[in-house]
Amino acid sequence: MFNIPAFILIIIAVIIAVIYTFIKQKLRSQREDQSNASKFAEIERLKRLGEKIKMTLDNCEIKNKSYQVEEKEYFSKYKGMDSLLGDDAHYKSTEIQQTYIVFYKKYGERSFKFISQAVNHDPDAFKFYLDSSDIFLYIDRQNPNNYHFEIPIA
Repeated sequence: MFNIPAFILIIIAVIIAVIYTFIKQKLRSQREDQSNASKFAEIERLKRLGEKIKMTLDNCEIKNKSYQVEEKEYFSKYKGMDSLLGDDAHYKSTEIQQTYIVFYKKYGERSFKFISQAVNHDPDAFKFYLDSSDIFLYIDRQNPNNYHFEIPIA
């Protein structure tokens, strides 16, 4: 029948694998774009139709949480050299502070708790920012579980 050399079959297999990977990545990117577009459209809908509440120091709570992240500390500018010199790695801890807003509101007989996305700011600095900026919460009137905090620095 056909007598195709092995190296040509390998080249064809590699080309097919590259095309498959490219198409798969392109489809994933399109799905992410569609997802982002629908999230953006939902936020815009909330801004147009939802209840708009300005956040102030008087009507919400500012909370924070912090955690430690350990990072390997390198001593030479060539990171690979440090691993060759020994496995006794040195680590440094970095504290990450996250601040967020908590707001309570009653709808009918139920009380709802609204929690904003976290921002990487010191709580005191964020309180100052909240006091001097326009931060809004948009709530869907039919479904209070659907809400969005608009924090310009987030």
